[in-house]
Amino acid sequence: MHLGAVQASDKATAQMNTLRDRWADARRQLEESIRTATSVADTVRTGLEKAFDDLRKALLESKDKLTSSSGR
Repeated sequence: MHLGAVQASDKATAQMNTLRDRWADARRQLEESIRTATSVADTVRTGLEKAFDDLRKALLESKDKLTSSSGR
């Protein structure tokens, strides 16, 4: 093989390795982002569920107090 062809092949191989490494890194970052987004969404959902439950309990307690005080 000609020296120039060998050098070109070596350079192409090095660039392909760099590309593979960058692709793998990008995939890892994307997967981490997805996990983070999922975790945030779960946290928000859980917080909203608790807030609605607390609101429901407070409204029921208010209703019970109003019902018991109007019955006197």
